[in-house]
Amino acid sequence: MASISTNSDGHRRIFVAVGKKRPAIYLGAMSLRDAQAIRVHVEALARALRTRQAVAAATEVWLSEIGDDMHDRLARVGLVAARGSATLAAFIDGYLARRVDHKPNAKKNILGARRCLVAYFGADKPMREITEHDADGFRLWLMSKARRASGRGKGKADTLADNVVNKVTPVAGTIVPLPPLGTTVPTDAGLSEATVRRRCGYAKQLFKAAIKARLIDRNPFAEVVTASVGNDARLFFVDRATIDALLSATTCPEWRLMIGLARYGALRCPSEVLALRWADVDFEGKRIRVPSPKTAGHAGHGHRLIPLFPELEPLLTAALNAAPERSEYVVSKYRDCAVNLRTHLLRLIDRAKLVAWPRLWQNLRASRATELAKEFPAHVAAGWCGHSVEVAGAHYWSTTDSDFDRATKGATQNPTQSLHRMTTNDRKSPEAGKSEGIANGGDVFELADISENDRENKCARMDSNHRPTV
Repeated sequence: MASISTNSDGHRRIFVAVGKKRPAIYLGAMSLRDAQAIRVHVEALARALRTRQAVAAATEVWLSEIGDDMHDRLARVGLVAARGSATLAAFIDGYLARRVDHKPNAKKNILGARRCLVAYFGADKPMREITEHDADGFRLWLMSKARRASGRGKGKADTLADNVVNKVTPVAGTIVPLPPLGTTVPTDAGLSEATVRRRCGYAKQLFKAAIKARLIDRNPFAEVVTASVGNDARLFFVDRATIDALLSATTCPEWRLMIGLARYGALRCPSEVLALRWADVDFEGKRIRVPSPKTAGHAGHGHRLIPLFPELEPLLTAALNAAPERSEYVVSKYRDCAVNLRTHLLRLIDRAKLVAWPRLWQNLRASRATELAKEFPAHVAAGWCGHSVEVAGAHYWSTTDSDFDRATKGATQNPTQSLHRMTTNDRKSPEAGKSEGIANGGDVFELADISENDRENKCARMDSNHRPTV
């Protein structure tokens, strides 16, 4: 049991039994009713500590809502564990250092979210002080012009973090005021909806990790929509004529192969293209074993088998003949992480006098996914591309000009003329039907192959009564 004591100056304190001691929790000046409400939760905490049972739900909520000062008083007497103090940038940096299981691209994406979080909240912002309202404001800021003005993050993460704390643009060095937290801002020049959801998703992941570390009690991004969404405006079908022109713009066997693997093999570039070994290519069995670093963390998805498509075989053969002796990887010249494959692909596109399309490498893969879905069952096409049917429909498959051409093929005939011919045929006599056959349920029956009774019944259906004769 806990008891309330009141000093002569009106300040109150609660005595509670913790083990063999009975320490005091100083409350300060407050009404007796407020002190009694606190005593209820103090007794619940002491009872849970004594019986080693879970704390009541109402007390858990109360603990999450009280300030650090009151929480520290409870921690000093041993009723709760002390709250950790974590600032935004320091926690994210520590999180990245601990996650040795993250792949390079995953760390790169989290660093992108870190730059945005630090630019908006500040590097020294206590994570506990970030509210749901602040999270909504961060999402709006990502969609706004103000994000670009404060520096998108084209420098090193640490340098940018230091600059944006003082609201200094890294490039121009000018003072750029950030919008107040939660302020509604224009949304005509920010990130796309898909990218905003991804950044908020990483923020949600980081705050969830802080909850597991018992540094905060709630996730302010818990209700922010982060589900993946496609961006149809950036889908582009790269036709075969474009690829032929692009392949003609270079004589390098490895570059021709990289383009072919992305466009005709639907391999992810650079991860799957650079991971492919010559031992994975079975020329005799017409199979390619594609390593998939992106999905390797999921059981059974470390690699997939795809056919050795006819478009790929000559490109692979040419690259094999030009490869150094005992070469392990299919692509050996461009394995340095400093090599920017996108930049050189843009040079080839310019050399071929083509117009660059959005998402250069991704749309090569998406174009092949669209083609395969037309020729094979959906689950087969999706399996060869290394994703699910649902993901393919949302992010890869697109409608092409050939789809419209096929849908409108033969539709140039005047529908009035077609209706006239159909009406004329309906007026033909049964005798005329004897020579031409009678359509019944989509099948044509020759009257010579039908018995006499059936012939009378079927011919009678052409009369106005639509009933067979008896």
